[in-house]
Amino acid sequence: MFNEDATAKGIKLAARVNPDAVVACDATMLMRILSNLVGNAIKYTDRGGVLLACRPHGDNLRLAVYDPRQGFADGEFAQLTQRAMRRLEDGDPAGHGLGLDITSVLIAEMGSAHECRSEPGRGSAIGFLMAKSRE
Repeated sequence: MFNEDATAKGIKLAARVNPDAVVACDATMLMRILSNLVGNAIKYTDRGGVLLACRPHGDNLRLAVYDPRQGFADGEFAQLTQRAMRRLEDGDPAGHGLGLDITSVLIAEMGSAHECRSEPGRGSAIGFLMAKSRE
């Protein structure tokens, strides 16, 4: 779905997903969450690649997107989000920067919470836990 965008930017897109990993959830909502995370990672990555991974984490699966973008210092992401919210409230239709907030709401609706790790100059990892299907 994002190969063309990644190729156009000259970055690599990879997925490390166990084909036996199954979650019981709203597939449309999960696809929207992953699309937002992968799309933003590609959009803000200028070198290297983006990795979508699904790994076991206790009784859960951890889905995460890793990218080498510039990263954020502690608190910097919250400041960027607040500025984007103000632009949107002021009627600026280009209130970009809300992607993770919207994604966080969707993740919460699925019974999880997003995890964001980022380090300036090293990159970012944004993910969430989902319960494994018992089937």
